[in-house]
Amino acid sequence: MLPSFLCHSKKLPYNHCMAESALSKMETQQVPEGEAMDDALPEKGEVREDVLAEAARQLKESLSHYESPGVSVMRRESDRLKERYTIHCDKMLPQFSYGGANAYAVTDSKDDAHSYFAYICNPMRPYRARALAALGSFPNNHLIRLADHGVAHISATGDARYVLVYQKPDGKRLSDLLTGSQRLPENVFIEKILKPLHEVIAIFEEKGISHCRIHPANLFMGEGIVLGDCVAESASYSKPFLYEPLERLMASQEGMGAGSTKVDVYSLAVLAIECMFGLERFSALSKEHYAALQLHSGTYNVMTSQISVSSNLSDFLIGALNDNTAERWGVEQLGNWLGGKRYNLLHPSEPRDSHRPFVFAEKEYHSLRTIAHTFHRHWDDARAVVRDDALPRWIDQCMHKKNRADVVRRAIDTSGGMTVTNQKLNDELLSKVISALDPDGPLRYMELSLNFDMLGPVLCSAIRTGNQRAINQINAMIRMDLPNFWCDQQGAHLSKECSDILWKMQRTHRFISRVSVGFGIERFLYEMNPHLPCMSERVIASYPTSLKELLLCLDALAVESHEDSLVDRNIAAYITCHANIAKETGFLMLGHYPKLAQSPELQVMFMLAKAQEKSRVGALRGLASWAGYRLIGLLSCLHSQKVRKQITRDIIAAAEYGQVSLVLGALINSKMLAQDAEGFLQAVEVYKKNNRKIARLTDVKAQAERNQYFGRRISLMVSVGMLSYAIYHVLKLHAL
Repeated sequence: MLPSFLCHSKKLPYNHCMAESALSKMETQQVPEGEAMDDALPEKGEVREDVLAEAARQLKESLSHYESPGVSVMRRESDRLKERYTIHCDKMLPQFSYGGANAYAVTDSKDDAHSYFAYICNPMRPYRARALAALGSFPNNHLIRLADHGVAHISATGDARYVLVYQKPDGKRLSDLLTGSQRLPENVFIEKILKPLHEVIAIFEEKGISHCRIHPANLFMGEGIVLGDCVAESASYSKPFLYEPLERLMASQEGMGAGSTKVDVYSLAVLAIECMFGLERFSALSKEHYAALQLHSGTYNVMTSQISVSSNLSDFLIGALNDNTAERWGVEQLGNWLGGKRYNLLHPSEPRDSHRPFVFAEKEYHSLRTIAHTFHRHWDDARAVVRDDALPRWIDQCMHKKNRADVVRRAIDTSGGMTVTNQKLNDELLSKVISALDPDGPLRYMELSLNFDMLGPVLCSAIRTGNQRAINQINAMIRMDLPNFWCDQQGAHLSKECSDILWKMQRTHRFISRVSVGFGIERFLYEMNPHLPCMSERVIASYPTSLKELLLCLDALAVESHEDSLVDRNIAAYITCHANIAKETGFLMLGHYPKLAQSPELQVMFMLAKAQEKSRVGALRGLASWAGYRLIGLLSCLHSQKVRKQITRDIIAAAEYGQVSLVLGALINSKMLAQDAEGFLQAVEVYKKNNRKIARLTDVKAQAERNQYFGRRISLMVSVGMLSYAIYHVLKLHAL
């Protein structure tokens, strides 16, 4: 609580502990369940206009010579990164550009010996922050060298973007060299390409990440082979689908995820086929058609059906192109093979789990993976039959997989049994059945199909593009706990990254059901994407990537206008996430002012105060003055005009210190509030007494009755007095 004498203490030096004390002394309590505060932020209160106008004039006058430190964040120098790299937006480099990441020439003011270029990341799809952190220093010359990275304002886009600066690799793209009938001999491919790339992905394996962009257009041949970028966009987003394993082809393009280095080994096998034999025979196939061929015949059979593979190479292709992810080769097996070990693997047959087919939509299916894929593609039809016992009975009797059949039956039983017709329950059940049939496949729900580690980035893309249908489906998927069921099916094969994400999701999914500002789906977005900038339309052009930068942006915006509500749901959610605010906060000292205690405006101020304390950003007079102006608009809840004026003066004085906690403390002043409440209660009692007096005086009938009563009493008293006087005189005469 900030004492009222602060307005007379302008000469007191400011220190950070003062703000922390004001914030820590505020008594708070968790808002009971079912009493979440309103979503909308209120406009200015109903306090007298002249008081508000005078307060606004004083606050604005105090900022007349104030230059917000947030201007440096909102108005970064265009096309410059860290005052060293100049990005030439007029020199786009198509040989390095891919997907949504455009490449531009770069000049380094401190290094003339090397050439550089920069990727401008697309904010619609988060860059791979985990991969970026792991590749800070990469001890291998066969991976493109990352020189620097950070946020820069880009003139070509008109806003700030995340920028990755790379040193240009020597030579040409491998895709440009593999034109026409130009092919590489097997020994040249193994020595010049496969062995160096194996060294690279072995280091990726040690770092616990994967590359996910191994294909000819991202490989550069000079004196040696150099593998290009893998950070600028979501994993595998623009990678050719022929280089993706079957289980990843079933996911949407933006939902494939990073996977493990087994994905990179698979890509190396496809690269071997393209370099030595070409892939022109697949050029006319769509992604869906190619996946159907894989499901029917198996990837190895599809890839090698029209080529002759040497016995030496066949082991590598059979192992790396295995559709069973548990048996597919990884870095270790590839290293052993390159070292001379021979496995003599058998050529795989067509994937048939049962000779007796399962019939769905008048078609026959022989494998669980094919059934799962078909169920997802024909969701409405599958929803109508998923509760039938025919499927688990077929799995048990024809495939002899009792455990898998039991999983399907338990899913049916726990969702209502065989007779439920509720569409939402059937959608939930169908998603669980698909996961049970194909544990290696993506998490599928209605139109969504994604690997679990891409839940956060896919949600980000849906929110940025305004795809409300996808947002609703992700919301429903989380509420139904489908990710947890999907992870249970992975068993021991669940990756550490997915395990960490699942733990985080279970810890934070409770925020989704809260409708108050600072929570909801927006809070979940930032919990699942910790490196994401604040996505609010107010600040996204400045790309704030920390609490400090966000507060600086808000401080600069606050100087321009006091009357606007700076904080929207995105900003509030970003603050609650990065300031670790786990619950809505109420204010015990405002018990006599329920409207004020439940004000979302106060909740927002508390969030800003916590954010300023946690980020230790220092004084922000623009933001503090904005907070003061907004709080003065709430003073109509107070009863005493004297108290309102005193608190207004306290707020204006506190704003000069640039701390939101002090401004908030000026309003939540226990002494002043107690004085106001006590004075109000006294006034109420006086009012009640006066009302009773007025009522008695204005009641004619009661007044007549009282007059008669008092008249009789007075008459009686006069009569008794006269009688006593007469008796006295009679007795006196008799005595004489």
